[in-house]
Amino acid sequence: MMKLTFRHNGREMPMERMFEAMQREVIDTGMKHFEEKLRGVASSIVDTETGKHADVFVRRTSDTTMVLKTSGSPAFAAELERRLGLDAGAVEVDKVDTEKPPLVYLAHGSEDKETIVRPLAHRLMEKGIDVWFDNWEIRAGDSLRQKMEEGLGNCTHFVVVLTPTSMTKPWVNAEIDAAFVRRVAGISKLIVLRCGVEVSSLPPFLAAQLSPEFRPGSDEDFERLAADIYGVGLKPALGPRPGYLKSVPDGLAGWSRGVVAVAEFLVSDSKSGLFADPMVTVDEVAAATGLREDDVADAVSELEDAGLVEVHRSLQGGRHSFCPKASLFVEFDRLLAGIDSKGDAAAIVAWLLNSGAEGASADQVAKHFPDWADRRINSALNYLDESKVVLTSKSLDSMWAVSILMLNERSRRFARENT
Repeated sequence: MMKLTFRHNGREMPMERMFEAMQREVIDTGMKHFEEKLRGVASSIVDTETGKHADVFVRRTSDTTMVLKTSGSPAFAAELERRLGLDAGAVEVDKVDTEKPPLVYLAHGSEDKETIVRPLAHRLMEKGIDVWFDNWEIRAGDSLRQKMEEGLGNCTHFVVVLTPTSMTKPWVNAEIDAAFVRRVAGISKLIVLRCGVEVSSLPPFLAAQLSPEFRPGSDEDFERLAADIYGVGLKPALGPRPGYLKSVPDGLAGWSRGVVAVAEFLVSDSKSGLFADPMVTVDEVAAATGLREDDVADAVSELEDAGLVEVHRSLQGGRHSFCPKASLFVEFDRLLAGIDSKGDAAAIVAWLLNSGAEGASADQVAKHFPDWADRRINSALNYLDESKVVLTSKSLDSMWAVSILMLNERSRRFARENT
């Protein structure tokens, strides 16, 4: 009986192996096509909260699954999902750099502007609270109604300064009516400050809510107002956690403590910032971090599901080893290793654009930035490679994350928006 053999990509193999290889190639081609479609759609969307184009990261977790993440706002992620026909929540949002300060709309009577409202507006700004104050926002030739509607439409908090004078102003009462509608709809908060006005004098719907007395110049009253705007109480701050409890840094709130501890070990222990540096086992990381082995194993599983580590499972049932993928350094270097990979990536692209070159080798990058350690350069190259704001090629025996980078249609925009 004749045994049939086939050749695929120059290699001889049995028929069943050939079909498996062809199936993998079809899946890989389809995944790459989707990645390119995703990046093309993303590049056409301007984030409404920042006015910029957000970076998008595509990380494969298996042959047929991937994780999608963006540095843009939830609104950007939702629009990307809509255009791609994805389910809500399919695109993860990096919480870093998306928090905006509260925006207060100050309603008042003109007679109280200089004595109460302007000093209050300045103090709120100094406290990190943005303020819509008519004297600052309305310029010659502007429509008063349109500008006030914009202020009301964007504010997170409507603060009305009620004095015996302002209570009689029709315009102030109209603003209060609009603010009340927004409060009922859950769009913004309504805060009433009584300055020389008794609670019994307030309209019924204002009297039904907490309306603190506000004494101009009182530090105590101002601190209470600022705390209300930020949504915090005036309770004393909690003391620090015990040293054996690893806290999660700001910006990594979506990760467990175990993941943060393991990721911090990997980015700190890596000398190069390359894939598979370091290659470690669960017990080694447990000994170094003080975590239980079960907790490390759970953290590794989370990181593997997110496409950030590669796990090598022993066929003989021994200890599994695992290592970071380049995407782990992109995800954690900034907050856990103190390396601003995005800022450094933007500096590299700006240098290429300014020099007029279409591209450069990693060695040329290192020569142009002589003060940067190899680890820092690789962190920036990882970011450029994963965000696809340049074209890259890699060499297996190179000391760099990518060996060549070439400008593409996204490069100029990335440099302009990040430098």
